[in-house]
Amino acid sequence: MTEDIKNKIKMVTKNDDRFHLAKHVVIPNSNGCFEHNNMWFFYSADEKAYENICGPFTVNGLIYALALEYDTTDLVDSLSFSEAEWDVYYNNHFYSMEDVLKKYPDTVAEGVLCDSMSNVMNRITASILNGEKIPHSVSRPVLYRNDGVLYLAVFVFFYNRDDIENGAVDRPTLWAIADLSTGEIIERFQSRDKDFSNASYDKKYNVRTDKKYDTSRDYYKKAFELLDKVRLTYMESARFLEREYREYMDMILADIPEDYRQFYTDLSI
Repeated sequence: MTEDIKNKIKMVTKNDDRFHLAKHVVIPNSNGCFEHNNMWFFYSADEKAYENICGPFTVNGLIYALALEYDTTDLVDSLSFSEAEWDVYYNNHFYSMEDVLKKYPDTVAEGVLCDSMSNVMNRITASILNGEKIPHSVSRPVLYRNDGVLYLAVFVFFYNRDDIENGAVDRPTLWAIADLSTGEIIERFQSRDKDFSNASYDKKYNVRTDKKYDTSRDYYKKAFELLDKVRLTYMESARFLEREYREYMDMILADIPEDYRQFYTDLSI
């Protein structure tokens, strides 16, 4: 945990002397937070040392949860919960460390904060149109920042038989942001209502090329491993790995027809 994160936690907890930072201490009338498998939990204990543990959260989610507990959200107005974290805050409570370990054992956790990009991408693709059966293509995910919160983001373009034959398609008309950890779609946008690019709607974009793209599973596995590293590092420490993210983007863009690359760079941070 960085000094900056420690200072933010101290700020939102009003420098509470009873608050145990990054320690699980079970004593009467205490509270604190601790890390387990790259996931963060906060807890409180009553006068009989009976615990209430809540989590897991990202680092930013933990800070916001503590701000809610201490009524100091005005100090971190750039932060908020994802839909998944609201559900955790209200519903994912434990009454002992043993209960936590039953759900999140010491092996690599399968919790909401640790899902791989491959699973995340499958989740986004399956839910992006709410089950509508329309010919479409979903972009590879990029990172998108809004009001200080980091999200995954994708765009969608639609096509028909003529588009396939001509090798040219319309620009994206739908895009969405998704939870950084789970890939759960948070909000969808029609591009004409809220756009992410200034590209024209009045032309077709060439997606036909003689270049042979590497669409192998190993290629995208390597790319997604880079993005996984960026996501997990950010969720753990709020540190953004610029170099690794640029490597990921370079790999993705190398596999995209030139006319359509601008939509990735327009949507990405």
